[in-house]
Amino acid sequence: MTYDPSWLDRSSAWWAKADRAHYHLRALDQLASEFRASEPYRVIAEPTNSPGRTAYRLRIHRPMPVEISTTVGDFLHNLRSALDSLAYEIARRGLNRHMTTEEEQACAFAICDSARRGRFFTRSSHSASWVLKSVPGH
Repeated sequence: MTYDPSWLDRSSAWWAKADRAHYHLRALDQLASEFRASEPYRVIAEPTNSPGRTAYRLRIHRPMPVEISTTVGDFLHNLRSALDSLAYEIARRGLNRHMTTEEEQACAFAICDSARRGRFFTRSSHSASWVLKSVPGH
């Protein structure tokens, strides 16, 4: 299998965003480790009225730092941006012409709860390339 080596260009938009997502993932691992090490919660076993059954209560002594949730958001945002940039590049390279403004704006990696919603890549009937197709009604 041959491929265009420019797909491996680490300065491309999708790689830059993926690398940034990886940076946030490493930071998140560090933040989560520090939070767990601070023993922010305790699990307490308590007897119940049912023989042989134990209830477990979670006692939280320290709330999760907001920095953890914002780092998760940064990670997800950069990962999604990497996928959107990759979708754009796949569409751009699949056409033998410049994309229209509408086509450029429609380029996004499809993440939705149903395959019937959003815009998706489809094989063009007039060429061997993949293009974005707008699903009717959306």
